[in-house]
Amino acid sequence: MLTYAEALALIAAIEVAPASEPLPLRAAAGRIVAQDIHLGADQPPFDRATMDGYAICPQPDTTSYTVRGVVYAGEAFAGSLQPGEAVRIMTGAPAPLGTTVVPHELSDQGETVVT
Repeated sequence: MLTYAEALALIAAIEVAPASEPLPLRAAAGRIVAQDIHLGADQPPFDRATMDGYAICPQPDTTSYTVRGVVYAGEAFAGSLQPGEAVRIMTGAPAPLGTTVVPHELSDQGETVVT
């Protein structure tokens, strides 16, 4: 029987020269990518919530925010938020312009006012 170190040495000694070939993306399932793939633009093309929580429009010295609605993944908030306002937001939903998402675990999970 081989020791672990001997087995690793035998595997390391095997010379493998993988070849690459251009393929249409649909034919590449189960293959290894030979080079980096770069997109021409961010996907999705908007800032989004990476966690469930509240998108707040920051206001200095404020810890309580008026909740103006809920934004689900696949939807967008109609309008804009003013400082001191927030929306409940789900993972993947577009974050309203000028907001910061606070995880729901770090809030009191209020429905009309959140702290």
